[in-house]
Amino acid sequence: MPKINVYDMSVKRFVLLMASLPFMVFLCVGLSSCNANDDLIVYEPIDKLHIGEQYVFDTTLNNIRQGDSVVVLNFYREEVTDLDYVDYDEDNCCFVFRKGTTSKYKIGWDFSSYSSYVEVQYGQNGMWYKMNQYDWNDYILTANDGMTVRMVCEPSKNQINLLVNEFYIEEYDSGD
Repeated sequence: MPKINVYDMSVKRFVLLMASLPFMVFLCVGLSSCNANDDLIVYEPIDKLHIGEQYVFDTTLNNIRQGDSVVVLNFYREEVTDLDYVDYDEDNCCFVFRKGTTSKYKIGWDFSSYSSYVEVQYGQNGMWYKMNQYDWNDYILTANDGMTVRMVCEPSKNQINLLVNEFYIEEYDSGD
């Protein structure tokens, strides 16, 4: 049986490690370095829109919140709801339910988009769900405290061009 020299094996491993060290350093630095020309993107909500008025806005990447892929439309709370337990989150541009109990709400909308894809969404536990499916113009939402509602848009060629004729949140009474 041949005799294995442990010293020779250690030297070979050391030489191999030293030979690959420049590549490993290059790989680590290359993957973690930032380009000096990269701009820091700071989220800025778009200008508020009035219901019933044509809205045209040129968007930038700064109008898309990190972790999102759409521009959230920014409304005046008093034009959408008069419910005192529905707050408007100015930073995230969404309506937040704060009644204290689970309740039903009727969410309604009517809009004309001239080049942008628009969705009406409700949020729960960090997920967004589309409400305007099948050409629906309203949705009965059973909402807990903290759930949210928003209208979002994917701009075409970095521009939003739409008319929101109606967007409302009201308490739902099933008539029972």
